Amino acid sequence: MPKEVPASPTLVARGAAFSLDVWQNAVVLVDKPQGWTSFDVCHKLRNALTARNADGTKARLKVGHAGTLDPLATGLLIICVGKATKQIDAYVAADKEYTGTLRLGQATATYDAEVEPCEELPWEHLTDEDLERARERFLGAIQQRPPMFSAVKVDGERLYFKARRGEVMEVKTREVTIAALELSREAGSRDVDFRVACSKGTYVRSLVNDLGRTAGTAAYMLALRRERIGQHSVAAAWPLSELVAAAEAARDAEAQRQGLHAAPPPPGRLVLEKAELDHHPREGVLRLGGGAGEAASSAEQPCDVRDDALEAARQKLLGTIQQRVAERQGGGEAGEPRKQTVRIRRLDLSREGRSSDIAFNIMCSKGTDVDMVLHDLAKAAGCTGHVAMWRRERLGAYSVTDAWPTEEL
Repeated sequence: MPKEVPASPTLVARGAAFSLDVWQNAVVLVDKPQGWTSFDVCHKLRNALTARNADGTKARLKVGHAGTLDPLATGLLIICVGKATKQIDAYVAADKEYTGTLRLGQATATYDAEVEPCEELPWEHLTDEDLERARERFLGAIQQRPPMFSAVKVDGERLYFKARRGEVMEVKTREVTIAALELSREAGSRDVDFRVACSKGTYVRSLVNDLGRTAGTAAYMLALRRERIGQHSVAAAWPLSELVAAAEAARDAEAQRQGLHAAPPPPGRLVLEKAELDHHPREGVLRLGGGAGEAASSAEQPCDVRDDALEAARQKLLGTIQQRVAERQGGGEAGEPRKQTVRIRRLDLSREGRSSDIAFNIMCSKGTDVDMVLHDLAKAAGCTGHVAMWRRERLGAYSVTDAWPTEEL
């Protein structure tokens, strides 16, 4: 890795040409795609920037984001790399601007479209004047209560853990500032587009919920996009795929300059130093309440597993674990099971409401039986389950984004 570190952070906006030196102290603007957590984006970029030192060890950089965006949201995510991570708090404190869409007449437990509506109220009677009167009450400094499904800590624990256990508690309000709030809709529509400029700590989901209640109905957030953080606009941000490609190119160019790359393998031969599986968020699905294969129909049974049970089971599987696998004999038949040591570096779960389909994102060591990991997860949560679908995203340094579709090969 380069030893020269820029004295001040370099702003890496879309299309900027850069060498790996820049990433020792960089602030990068990313347009986060829907379905990705902010952590996912940081992890993807960190992997793209990970190079080898002369002794063969990995030279990893610190990577952190300045302000979380929910998976359903898109838009500007500021990522600080290297020495620039010391400036994260300054970006977190900056004013933000969002655009989005809310739906009148319905409410959800999360205040957004992550779960199904749990309440229906009349909304047809609302006029544009009613919405305008409600809007005016949310301008300036206001007291806002964060949603129960949020990362706010109470008594040392994230609120969303308490919410998933079904706990009901009074969350303290806090002061935020709404500098601007614009509403627009087509005549008679229940879907209202909005633009809001707000201070640090504002939950737009809570703003939407409160706006609906003040107008005399319910409301939840259908879509959200972050347009601006401080002086930085999403118009200058990198699409994630383009950024990762540029970062990998800079990393490989530096490694080649230092002579750290081995000669390429012969055509048709794949050489891997270490194989890891990295599954794209929401591209793997664990189905609860059934077995796999031909026995699935007979094995299926109702299975209503709470989120806290899944979380407890997930925690047990993280880190280094012993996994039972069957040896293969001649003809492919399973022999006596044996134990192997594997490492689960990451296992993220998400689902809509109490759905039996659990989206998973797993990163694990070479040789891990992913089907067995998910089977054990369901069992530990008190249910049966099987992998209904999964997709391998990476092997070592090789990404599926560089792979040939079979029909084109």
